[in-house]
Amino acid sequence: MTNYLKFLICIIIPLLLGCGYTSDEIIFDETKKVYQLYDTYVDEYGNKGVVVHCEYDSYNSCIIVVSADEAYLPWGPLGETVYQIEDTLRFPKRVYGDDSFGTAMLHLMKSRGIENYPAMNWCNKKNPTDKPSSSSSWRLPTREEAWDFLVINTDLDELNAVLSKIGGVPLNEENFYWTCAEDYCNYNQEGVVNENADPSNMAIVAPLVGSYDRKDGRLKKKSYYVRAIKYIYLEKY
Repeated sequence: MTNYLKFLICIIIPLLLGCGYTSDEIIFDETKKVYQLYDTYVDEYGNKGVVVHCEYDSYNSCIIVVSADEAYLPWGPLGETVYQIEDTLRFPKRVYGDDSFGTAMLHLMKSRGIENYPAMNWCNKKNPTDKPSSSSSWRLPTREEAWDFLVINTDLDELNAVLSKIGGVPLNEENFYWTCAEDYCNYNQEGVVNENADPSNMAIVAPLVGSYDRKDGRLKKKSYYVRAIKYIYLEKY
């Protein structure tokens, strides 16, 4: 994420959600250490994770960490759409892959009562209670984050070896993991309308292998596995 995008998140999301935060109150986690893929990471509160994405260039400088532990929980209640948007075809990347969307979902759920959303609540418990949420907060991944960093670009054997070494829980190829994205009209493919979209009752499940298209299997009340992710930015110095 660029400094410009971080600034936009600081300003726009609190205004949209009515949280009353100013940009000075939102703190992003930064590091001077240059991490490599599958390095271990421990935050100041003892939460362990493994680096699953590194991006170092003049435009973006960040890493993404996946939690060493996991849970098995429902997504949330039925009959409620958390992220209201009239036409997701206009904003497919933002809805399914942009890290600002994942942060917005965390903010929205907290404003509605985070305890009503067990999967995101489990992730949020890794965050300090005395600081507002930011893009550095532990949270559920977006659909694209789960797909890119847990499926396509991950050596599962190497990741699991590191997880086992630090006392974490290896990822199981047979498991399905919740994302923070609800079942919007074009979740399958950008530009393809899903006529049976039901964001009020269904959310997107990410398999580690293959695809998962059963509508009845994505009800928010069902329990699936949960992993938290976290962005850390390279401190400029």
